[in-house]
Amino acid sequence: MTKLFLSVCLIITSISGSTNAKEAPFCSSQILAHPTKSGYTWTLASRLGELLGMAEDEYGERDKSWTILGIEFTDRNQPRNWHPFDYKNKKNIIIQLTKRAAHNEKEALFQLSHEVFHSLIPTGGNDATFFEEGL
Repeated sequence: MTKLFLSVCLIITSISGSTNAKEAPFCSSQILAHPTKSGYTWTLASRLGELLGMAEDEYGERDKSWTILGIEFTDRNQPRNWHPFDYKNKKNIIIQLTKRAAHNEKEALFQLSHEVFHSLIPTGGNDATFFEEGL
């Protein structure tokens, strides 16, 4: 197991403190940032930054010619990286998580951690490598 996989497992487990998935109408604790003494609570956006950093530490720097615009939820059955448009040679990525992930914090983090690997070396299409899928 890689350090990244173990770190993701710890992040996911720490959310609810148990192995049971936390079901909620909306996983607001991962969407809404709340002020703390040292900044704000963790959200999917801040976890995306942490996961990208861990993935780069483990597998090398990502292709920074691509801009990660953020995370959104869709009615799709599978999460994916969407490449919405190419504007003046600026390549963009939106990480799409499923509606199921919008209601389940552990599922959201699981899907996000998988899509981070596709953000390291994006192709702009639906042609992920077996290596990426294996990670």
